[in-house]
Amino acid sequence: METENGAATTAAVLVGQIRSIKFINEEGLSDSRFVLVTAILSDSDLVQVMLIGSFHFAGKNDVLLYKDEKPSLEADAIQTDLRFPVLRANLGHVYSVISSETRELLYKMLNFSGRDISRKGLMDQSNWMRQDYFREEMNAMNAMIRIALTKKGE
Repeated sequence: METENGAATTAAVLVGQIRSIKFINEEGLSDSRFVLVTAILSDSDLVQVMLIGSFHFAGKNDVLLYKDEKPSLEADAIQTDLRFPVLRANLGHVYSVISSETRELLYKMLNFSGRDISRKGLMDQSNWMRQDYFREEMNAMNAMIRIALTKKGE
């Protein structure tokens, strides 16, 4: 079931889903990203998500996705540093669902209680290409948060 803007209905949103989200970027253009739903706030229309990014820019705390979990060829790493709220209604279609193994690894990575070095990114935080990429992703994240907070305040 969909809303009039093409987004999936809120009832179908589940933790572990990788979904699309559309937003207006800082240049005023329509943009989109893939996000992982990490928490559902039951008393709110907000959900917590993490951005899904590229392995080529994945840092040492990011979790690489298995082939069947990837929503696209270029979206293959959970960016653990980029966790933020969005409106459920702004989430698009489900592209994949992470496995229980990936969910457990993500939990361990976030709590620094265990790592699987075969499934983490390689880039050092000080790498200038990662810094540029991260800055761009932060701008996208800020745009999505602004939309959620603006609509929440209406």
